[in-house]
Amino acid sequence: MKHAPKFYALLAALLVLLLALTACAPTPATTAPTTTAAPTTTETTVPTTEPESTDPVDTITENMFSYSFTAEGYGEFVFYFHFYEEDPVLGKVFFAGLSNNRVNFAGTYTVEKVDYAYACFPDRDAAIAEGGKPLEGTAPYTVSFFDWDGNELGKCGYDGTILYNDMKEGSIIYSQGGAPVYYNRDTEGKFAETYTGELGVRFLEFVADEDETSTLLIAHNKTYTDLVGAMIEGTWTVEKKADGGLDFVLKPNDSTDTGAKVSVPADKKTCTYTADGGDAVAMTNILLAGPQLAATFEGIAKIVKYNMDATITLSLFDDNTCTVVASLAGNKLELDKGTYKKDSYNFVFDFEKGEDVTTTLDAAAKTLNVQYKITGTDIGDIDTMLTVKK
Repeated sequence: MKHAPKFYALLAALLVLLLALTACAPTPATTAPTTTAAPTTTETTVPTTEPESTDPVDTITENMFSYSFTAEGYGEFVFYFHFYEEDPVLGKVFFAGLSNNRVNFAGTYTVEKVDYAYACFPDRDAAIAEGGKPLEGTAPYTVSFFDWDGNELGKCGYDGTILYNDMKEGSIIYSQGGAPVYYNRDTEGKFAETYTGELGVRFLEFVADEDETSTLLIAHNKTYTDLVGAMIEGTWTVEKKADGGLDFVLKPNDSTDTGAKVSVPADKKTCTYTADGGDAVAMTNILLAGPQLAATFEGIAKIVKYNMDATITLSLFDDNTCTVVASLAGNKLELDKGTYKKDSYNFVFDFEKGEDVTTTLDAAAKTLNVQYKITGTDIGDIDTMLTVKK
């Protein structure tokens, strides 16, 4: 065949091409047998937070404890206690807003797991019911109230839900109609409007040594009123020094007003007030300025005009002056003033309006009494026995 040599040549070329293509082809991938890996266990640390305490000692700060009633013709009266969380400088602070914040007290408190025997009415209806008697019981906790100097003001029972306030007439923390009754934990903020009206009660107050109109009030709720120069209101912070003194920084509510720094020594008798950019002003604790309280006599008088009882307080000062004040339905009224002198174990009083009188010694009760009489006051005639308290 004439064309055979070309045919074999072409076939040989094709074979060479196939061999070349085969050499260049990718190597088939080999699939290894798959195995399922055993799951790895990773230990996860879940962040933990301290659960909120349910201990009544701690939860007392979570809500207000309140009591209220409506008096025909006068409207609603709200009484409440506000317990603050512990402050590193002031300690555990309480505020008692009584008679719609007309009568206020502040100081420190403690809550102890100590039984407290109480006798209280559960509500207003029970309190005013003719012949009604308070319910007696024992609360598992005792709440004690103190002034800023650590003097006890009174006690209440407490069970985590109810404050059993039996600090009745004659007690320091008291306002007409506000005891002895249950103060319930207000979890709904029922009287929020009244709570927001909480007034600052004096923690410290000073008067300038060279200007008695220049005063500074530092209140329990970390507010202040500065009358050194102009009236400025604001909030304060404080640091306690190693020697027990206190350094306050006063920040005005109005940014255009001037702030100040106040340094108070450990005895709290004086302070140095320095307005920002100003000169230092020497001030004295207002409780130590002027006549100091030497003794008090107290008693209860029936006020026929209002069908209420009033607390009558006779205060004796160390400059031999005295005042007589009536506390009625959350209001205070000065009834009288005068002078006194000490005669052996008794006091002899010379009043401006009331009858002059000399104390009598009750040997059995080991106490001094004053029969105080006055006529024609705004709340009527008073004739009551006052007993020495201090």
